[in-house]
Formats: sequence, structure tokens, C-alpha cells
Amino acid sequence: MPFTFTFAAQPAGGSISGLPGATVGWGYQLVNTDTLNWFVPTQLNASSFSIGSPDASYFDFPILVPGAAAVVAFDAALHTGLYGVQIFPFALPGQIDSGSFSLSGEWWSGDPLSGGTFLQAADVACRRSRWKWPALPPCRCRAACRCWRWAWFYCGRASAIARKARSSLGLR
Repeated sequence: MPFTFTFAAQPAGGSISGLPGATVGWGYQLVNTDTLNWFVPTQLNASSFSIGSPDASYFDFPILVPGAAAVVAFDAALHTGLYGVQIFPFALPGQIDSGSFSLSGEWWSGDPLSGGTFLQAADVACRRSRWKWPALPPCRCRAACRCWRWAWFYCGRASAIARKARSSLGLR
């Protein structure tokens, strides 16, 4: 029996960004395209994260009646969405991570909480795409910013050259 559902991370394309220490994440769109059977998500997985600590507790495992959809945005304050990640405080500007999520579930001939009959298991994957924390905020002087950004990206820290260039222009 070919039962189908669709699953996608939100925002479309899966790209998110945030600052070091911030909690960012993905929402989701889950659609039961079957017109007769219920879909019950049972397991959510993600590939590894290299620049943050993942948190799968945002996903609410919605039971979908035939033809139903659940669209949930990520909201750290309300603790809603698909997956959250707290970016490591030592993450460098422009670092990028990518991966995927997979969702497993079950098909039922009726309400699984009220006597429905289990039919079969199912799973699907979606790309997490990329996420990063953004480049440095704009500053007042382009020459100083270029030097400081170059030092940050290529040396991995604010070098003596960048500090000297910023202080000579009165930037802190």
C-alpha cells in the first residue's frame, strides 16, 4: 500500500542564521496526503551538528487525520518548531553547517488512540540545508572593517593588525 506524506523544514530551503550563543531553529510543514488513513510521527532524527548544540524537544509529533497538514514555525520562546540549535559561543563569523532531518512514522486505518488499526511504518528525509551565523555587523569605516574582517576570517581572531587599524580610526 503506497501511503504518502510530505515533510519539509521551514523556512523554505532550510537556511537559518544566528549569533554565537543564540538559539535558532527550524519550523516544519508536515502533510498527510492520504485521504483515508491517519499518519502518526514516531521518531525524528538529524544528522550531526558541528557548530552548535541541537535540541529535538521542539517537535510536537502531531497526529494527522487523512488529508490534514501541520505547519509550525520555530519559536524559541514558545518552544515550537521542528528542531532548535544553540550556536556555540566560540563559533566564528561565516561558519556554515549543513545536514538533514528524517522523520519516521506509522499509518493507521483510523484514530490510533481510539481503536484504529496499525497498517505499516513509513519514513522520509528532508534537507536541513545550511545554517550559519552572519558576518560581522557594518561599521563606520570601510577600510578598518575590511582589515578587521580579513584578520578575523583568515587568522580566526582579531589580530594585532586589526586592533591597530581599528584603534587608529577611533573604533573599539
